[in-house]
Amino acid sequence: MIHRVVRFGTIASLVALGFGLATMAVATVVYGDWWLIRRPWGDLGMGLIAIGIGGSLLGLGVAAVIEPVGRWRLLALPGILVAVLVWWFLAFVGLPAGGACCEQPVPNLVTALYSAPQSILILVAAVAVTALPLVVARPWARTAA
Repeated sequence: MIHRVVRFGTIASLVALGFGLATMAVATVVYGDWWLIRRPWGDLGMGLIAIGIGGSLLGLGVAAVIEPVGRWRLLALPGILVAVLVWWFLAFVGLPAGGACCEQPVPNLVTALYSAPQSILILVAAVAVTALPLVVARPWARTAA
C-alpha cells in the first residue's frame, strides 16, 4: 500500500513539474522573455515547478528507501544532498538584493526560483540523479512478474 501511495505521489509531482516547465517555456515564447511573463501564467508555472520539484524529491527519496533496490539506493544520495543544499540556501540565505540600503524581504522559494532560473536546472538535475536507483534497479519489473 505504501509503495503505491509513494509511486502515485511521485508521479503526480513529476507531472506537476512537467506542466510547470511547459507553462513557463510556452509563456516565455509568447511574451518574448522570461522576465516579461504576465502574472497568472508566471505564478501558475512557478508554483507547479516548486511543488513538482519538492514533491518529486521527497517521493523519490522515500522510494529509494522503501523499494527493494539494494545498494543502488546509494546513487540517490548525491541528488538528495544537492537538492537539500540548494533548497536550504534559497530558503534561509536567499538571493542577494539591493545591499545595505534596502530592507531584505522574507525569502520566498517561488520568487527565488523565478529570480534565479539556473537553480531550477540544478534542482531538476538533482531530481534526475535521485531517480537513478529506481531506473537502474527497476523494482516494478520484478514485482510485476
